[in-house]
Amino acid sequence: MYVRFLERFQVAPQESIFIDDTEKNVLVAESLGFHSILFQTYEDAQKRLNSLGVQ
Repeated sequence: MYVRFLERFQVAPQESIFIDDTEKNVLVAESLGFHSILFQTYEDAQKRLNSLGVQ
């Protein structure tokens, strides 16, 4: 799924942000080079997105 996404949208994992509420999925995405966020609360996710330059 991760590689298919990258191929379809022609982006590098470093240019992508993966958000999920399952730690296993987040760890896989991180191992592939994605910026990753383990979703626990909206506020925490928003802070992490802001730290990555997403407004």
